[in-house]
Amino acid sequence: MNIHRDDLDSILDKIIEYIFKDNIKFFEKSGISTDKKPKLKIIESLPSIVEIALTFWMMQKHRRIYGLYVQSLGTLYIIKKPLKRIIYRLLNTLYTNKIIVENLSSKTTEGYSIIGIRLSELSKIIYPAYINWNDIKNVAAKIPVDIIMIHEFLHFFISKNELVTYTLEYLIYFYKNGFYKYPEAYKIIKENIKQCKEYIEKEKKPDSYELRRCLANIIIHENRSSEELNIKDIIEKIKYLSEEDIINEIKSYKI
Repeated sequence: MNIHRDDLDSILDKIIEYIFKDNIKFFEKSGISTDKKPKLKIIESLPSIVEIALTFWMMQKHRRIYGLYVQSLGTLYIIKKPLKRIIYRLLNTLYTNKIIVENLSSKTTEGYSIIGIRLSELSKIIYPAYINWNDIKNVAAKIPVDIIMIHEFLHFFISKNELVTYTLEYLIYFYKNGFYKYPEAYKIIKENIKQCKEYIEKEKKPDSYELRRCLANIIIHENRSSEELNIKDIIEKIKYLSEEDIINEIKSYKI
């Protein structure tokens, strides 16, 4: 089943604006100063040539850009056209029951499930998702918007370092959305760690960003009795870790 493009457009702007405000609240609650806030600009495709020129070096690092923080403008861009491609794919996956969950689905209450979803076909990592099967359209839109928004907020409030933000992105998504409450979510984390171990054994040159997501899963698993994330403590723990340090951590971590 396909969702008409006009239907998605009608809700996407509202979801982006809601999640923008929700993330500001989360960072405030986490003790991060939010006196200075980014401006939000929702655009259909990439910015004007003038704005692209300001961040051209950054764009060369990414094959697809869903969100972008432009420091010189103090503006957080959410780019709808590539974002909608993810949402359409996720919608079709959900509607046709071809979800990559590897036996990790579990019914929580009537009409709801905690499942694992893979946002990128290139990634080994799956994200926990709280699915309301009666409102799939909103759910499918909120998940990628939330992850992208968290990433760009991290660039604004915490660090320009992509390796740091990729670790924190997964951690914040997990704790902000309350997945620590669900045993099913920890099954997903455990499976991710197993996949990470296999990945570093097979891959001679593992992707640095993928390694950081693996590290995030290990941090969640070793703190599985915790209901809160201390962002400042985590930053101190991870900011000086080398790629070799993370690979050794993945290899040695017992699950």
